[in-house]
Amino acid sequence: MRKFVKIGVVSFALSAFAIAPAIVVMSADVAIAKNDNGKSGGNSGGNGNSGSKGKSDNKGKASTGNSASSSGKSQGGKSQGGKSSNSSGNQSLKSLGNKLKSGFGLFGAPKKTKTVRSNSVATTKPSTGNSKSFDHPSNLGKMNGAINSSPQAKLAHIKNGNFNGPVGIAAAYALADYDYDTAHTDYEEAQSVVQAFGPLAESYSYVAGYDAAVEELARLDTLEIDPASEEYSNAAAAADPDAYQSAVDAIYTAEAAAIIAGIVLNEASVFEQLAAAIAVEEPVSTTRDVAEANLLALYKGDEERLTDREKELLIQSINLPTAEQIEGIITASKNEDESD
Repeated sequence: MRKFVKIGVVSFALSAFAIAPAIVVMSADVAIAKNDNGKSGGNSGGNGNSGSKGKSDNKGKASTGNSASSSGKSQGGKSQGGKSSNSSGNQSLKSLGNKLKSGFGLFGAPKKTKTVRSNSVATTKPSTGNSKSFDHPSNLGKMNGAINSSPQAKLAHIKNGNFNGPVGIAAAYALADYDYDTAHTDYEEAQSVVQAFGPLAESYSYVAGYDAAVEELARLDTLEIDPASEEYSNAAAAADPDAYQSAVDAIYTAEAAAIIAGIVLNEASVFEQLAAAIAVEEPVSTTRDVAEANLLALYKGDEERLTDREKELLIQSINLPTAEQIEGIITASKNEDESD
């Protein structure tokens, strides 16, 4: 199981309940910095991006919007000091817990697998300057060896680290493609944690800095500082009792729901997971792009005349091993190395 799989699923569940107040708008990374000294002096915007997978240069990105915050009562019921104010709030929390236990259908979701590539290539009009189709064996040249070799042959090359010859070049592409896809999946899962835990971290920071903000606001009142000044406005925003109560409610709702779901969720764990998720960088496809170029270089025909679609069809015809097969080889090799 990858690092963020479990926490990513939980974060999707928690994000459905808008777990941060609308008034609290501190960014995730600023919230982490403020958590170090236990004080929060103001609000800033939380954000989180989610990358989406594509193929080769066509890999796209989709940015996720800012996590919405809730300024009203939490679904767990208004709480003070971790206690629910009425029995109806408890019933709502119990219902919420039942939904979280089932994981909203996410915990039972099948494991994402890599699409098995087809060995067949759709024949199109020739683009190689002769009467034969672009995928005719006479145009494929050394690529015939990559296409006709079995997935097991490519797995053997990956295991042995042999990336020479048509089969080895195909194996190198399969490994590079697997590494990129795995890294991109980890990045997407990390972004889901940032999106869901960012607002919750803001709530923790707001509560932690509230008492100091109230004292600062009182000091400014004593000095008769202009209420329209930026200094006074920031202090007032950090000492807003309604925002404080919303933050308390958001924390209570999230922690209570996590307990029902059997998940450990507290201030320390939230900031730890958030910091780890923010540290995950979006992967670049350079290695895979180079491996793809090397694979297409095996083509005997006029490669420059190939369309993007024809190149894609050629790649699909290489008869590559699946992600599960590659993962199995990598795991087996690691186990062998550890046993030596």
